[in-house]
Amino acid sequence: MATKGGVLAMVGKSISHYRILEKLGGGGMGVVYKAEDTKLGRLVALKFLHTGSGVRDSAFGEGAGRVAFAPDATALERFKREARAPSALNHPNICTIHDIDEYEGQPFIAMELLEGETLKYRIGVGARHGVPLQGRRGGDDVAATAAETASLGQEHLTSPGAVMGTVAYMSPEQARGEELDARTDLFSFGAVLYEMATGRQAFSGATSAAIFGDLLYNAPVSPVELNPSLPPELERIINKALEKNREMRYPSASDLLGDLKRLKRDTESGRITPGGAQGLAPLAKIESIAVLPLTNLSADPEQEYFADGMTEELITNLSKIKALKVISRTSAMQYKGAKKPLPQIARELGVDAVVEGSVFRAGDRVRISAQLIQATSDKHLWAERYERDLKDVLALQDEVARAIVGEIKVTLTPQEQTRLATARPVKPEAYEAYLKGRYYWNLFPEGLERAVEYFQGAIEIDPKYAPAYAGLALCYSPLGFFHAPKEVFPKARAAALRALELDETLAEAHTAVGQVKLYFDWDWGGAELAWRRALELNPNSVDAVTLSAEHLIYTGQFEEGLAQARRARDLDPLNRFVNVSLGYSYMRSRRYDDAIGQYRRMLELEPNLLAARHHLAWIYIFKGMHAEALEEFKKLEGRAEDARFGYFYSTRLGFLYAQMGRREDARRVADNLRHISTQQYVDAYGLAVVYAGLGEVDQAFACLEKAYQDRSTIMFQLKVEAFFDPLRSDPRFQDLLRRMNFPP
Repeated sequence: MATKGGVLAMVGKSISHYRILEKLGGGGMGVVYKAEDTKLGRLVALKFLHTGSGVRDSAFGEGAGRVAFAPDATALERFKREARAPSALNHPNICTIHDIDEYEGQPFIAMELLEGETLKYRIGVGARHGVPLQGRRGGDDVAATAAETASLGQEHLTSPGAVMGTVAYMSPEQARGEELDARTDLFSFGAVLYEMATGRQAFSGATSAAIFGDLLYNAPVSPVELNPSLPPELERIINKALEKNREMRYPSASDLLGDLKRLKRDTESGRITPGGAQGLAPLAKIESIAVLPLTNLSADPEQEYFADGMTEELITNLSKIKALKVISRTSAMQYKGAKKPLPQIARELGVDAVVEGSVFRAGDRVRISAQLIQATSDKHLWAERYERDLKDVLALQDEVARAIVGEIKVTLTPQEQTRLATARPVKPEAYEAYLKGRYYWNLFPEGLERAVEYFQGAIEIDPKYAPAYAGLALCYSPLGFFHAPKEVFPKARAAALRALELDETLAEAHTAVGQVKLYFDWDWGGAELAWRRALELNPNSVDAVTLSAEHLIYTGQFEEGLAQARRARDLDPLNRFVNVSLGYSYMRSRRYDDAIGQYRRMLELEPNLLAARHHLAWIYIFKGMHAEALEEFKKLEGRAEDARFGYFYSTRLGFLYAQMGRREDARRVADNLRHISTQQYVDAYGLAVVYAGLGEVDQAFACLEKAYQDRSTIMFQLKVEAFFDPLRSDPRFQDLLRRMNFPP
C-alpha cells in the first residue's frame, strides 16, 4: 500500500467492506480517509497506521517535518490503544470507534465521521479575528479530553527510546525518548491550546531538528504578546501546561480542567474581561524580585558553573536598580533543583516576583530562556529567549535585564539606563575563566585559592577585563585573615585599583577598595567613600552593604550599622555568612540578648553550624555565663571544619579558661600558639586576647603592638572589642586607637 505520493491510488479502492472516497488529512502516526461503510450504508473515517519512514503530515498541514518512528510492534500497540481509549468512553463529544482491523498487513481504525470546520481552519480564523474563549463545543471537548487522559493514569503510552508523533506537539521528555506518563499528553494539549490562542505554533522550525531544538531549549513567545486580547489567566494555564520540566506541569488533566472552568466562570461573570482586565484582582506592583538558578540544558554537567554564572550575572545586572529589591545569589541558589511551588519560594524570600529560566551552551553560542512570574498568583507575566555568541554574552545579559525591568514598570534613572545599555565584548576564554573564578569564590573559604587561579587566568587571557581584577581583589582580602596581611593586601589593593582604572562603574571594585581601606589601611573615611560609591552603582550589593555595616559597627555607629546588617539579611535571607554577621553586629553593639536570639534561631535550623555556636560561646563569656560558654566550646571540640578557624577557637577558649581560674590551661593555649608562630604566621591579636583574660597586661599590649606592626586584619575591631575591656582604661590602649586613626 502506498503511503507516500499514493493518495490518488487509494481513492476508489475497497478495503474490507469500506470504499475509500477521499483523503481527509494526516498526522504523526497515520493518514485518515473518508470512506463508505458498504454494509451499513454510512460514512466513516478510516485511519491507517504509517509503515516505515517518510513525509508525515502535521496535525494542521502536510510536510511539517520528517520524524523517526519506533519499531512496528510498538507503533501497532500504541495504535491499538488509540482505538481502545475512546471506545471505552461514551460522550457526545468523543468520536465513536466502530472497528479496528487490518488490510494486507496494514492496521486501520474505522471511526465516526464528523463533518465541520477543521481545527486548522478555526485557528486560522482566530489568528485573523481573535479566538473566542468559548467555542460551540469547547468546554465539553476539554472535559472529554481531560477525562480520557486522566483515565490513563501513569501508564506509559510510549516505551523509553521511542520517538513517535508529530514533532511540534511532542513533549520534551518524548523528544528525548524518555518514559512517558499522562503529563506528556497535557504538554501536547498545551501546544494545541497555545496555537488556538495565538494562531501560531509554540515550537517551530524549518526542519524537524530545528523544531526539536526549539522544543527542548526555548520558551515560546508570550501568548499575550501575540494576542493582547487574551486574559493573563489563560496565558498562565498555557504556560503551566507547557512547562518543560514535567514536575512543574499540571499533575493531572483534572487540575488543568479545573483552571479552565474557573476561567470560563470568571469570564462569563465579567470578573475577567478580554484584554486581561480583572475587576477583583489587579496586577500587584512589583518592587522586589528573585532570580532562581537557571537550569543547565547543556548535555555536559561540567557546564553547571556556566549556568550558575549566568544566574549571578543576571542578579548583578538587576541589582544595579535602586527602585528594585533583588535577592542575592547565595539565597537564590538554595533553590537549585528545588521542587517547591513558586509562590512558596517567593514567600520564603519575601519577593513579589521571580525569574526562572534556562541556559543552553553549544560551543561559543549561548541561549538564555527566561520568564517572569508574579509570586502571589503564579501568573506568567513575560517570557522570551535570547541567543548570542559568547563574546557578546554581556550584552545578552543586559538585554534580558532591560526586558524584565520594562515588564515590571520600574523607573530607571539616566545613570541606570546607561549602565544597563553599556556592555563591552569579552574574550570567551577569559569570560569562562572568570565564571569559574566566581564559582570557587562562592565556595568560601575552601575555594579562595582556586578562585585566585582562575581570576589570574582570565587576566592573562584578557588583561583589560576589569571584573577579573575585581574578583581577584575580593579573594585576596579574606585571605588576609589566614595569611600575613602585608603579603596579601598589597595584591588586593593593586588588583582593585586596576579594576577601577579599567571600569570606574564596577561596584565590586569599589567594594574591594573599601575592604583594603577598612581591614588593612585603617582609612575609615576612605572606606566609607568606597562603600557609598559601591552602593550608588549597585544598591543591592550584599558585599557592599555588609562592608558598610562593618565600617559603621567598628567605628561605634551601632544603630546605623545594625540597620545595614539587617538590610543585608533582607537581601540575602538564606546566606549563612550574612546571618552570622548580623549576630556578630548585635554582639559588637553589646546587644547580647539579641545576638543570642539570632544565633539560637540559626542553630535550630542548622545545629552543626560552627560559626553560630562559636560566637554564642563568646557572648556567654561576655555575660559572665562561664558554664554555658564552656558547654558550647565542648560542642565545638574536634569540629573546626577548617583548620584556619581553629585559631579563633583556641584563643577565645584560652580567655575563658583564664576567667574561670584555670590559668594553667590558659597558659598552655598561649604557649602552644607561640610555638606555632615560629613555623607560620599567627595573628598576635588572638594571643593578646588570652593575656588580657589572664590579666597579664604588659604581655597583652606587647602582642597588640606586634599585631599593629603586622597590620593584623582583625585589628580594625579593636575599638569595640569586649575581650579587651580589662585594658580599655590603660593609656596604651587609647594610644593604639589614635595611631589607628579611629574617629572619636
